[in-house]
Amino acid sequence: MTDRQGAIEEAMKKAGGVGWQTRGEVKELPKILWPDELPLKVVRGSYENGTGLLVATDRRLLFINKGMVSLKVEDFGYDKITSLQYKTGMMFGEIDVLASGNRATFKNIEKAHVRDFADWVRARISAPKAAGPSVVVQAGASASDELMKMAELHKAGILTDEEFAAKKKQLLGI
Repeated sequence: MTDRQGAIEEAMKKAGGVGWQTRGEVKELPKILWPDELPLKVVRGSYENGTGLLVATDRRLLFINKGMVSLKVEDFGYDKITSLQYKTGMMFGEIDVLASGNRATFKNIEKAHVRDFADWVRARISAPKAAGPSVVVQAGASASDELMKMAELHKAGILTDEEFAAKKKQLLGI
């Protein structure tokens, strides 16, 4: 098994709500992902009268719906997403993605997965766009405030261990 296949399988396991209903989407996923792209969060839900997977990768947000004879894939680049909102009901929730002036609503997502998924994507889209560990510190913000922000980005998987360690050293003046 390759690292990529292992990462795909691991993301599917962590998703919790992904089961036999989305077997076709899971099978198509390796063909849809770009080279070296990895799924990091996955939820099952419906979009535009189809049921499938909403997949957050390290590069974009994807909706995949594999029908009997059809395949629908829609992607949202993180740089194009301007807002992400969610709401939950008694058993299910929904996530609204606003991208390039358009709204996409993903419904019937298990309530237990909605907030975690939405918060992860929000952290991803609000992360500093600069490459590497060079993150701008706001004027007047304390080092501990900035360190807490960096810890959240690290926890969300946006900063690598190395990037977090470098930023921590910079903030602490070590």
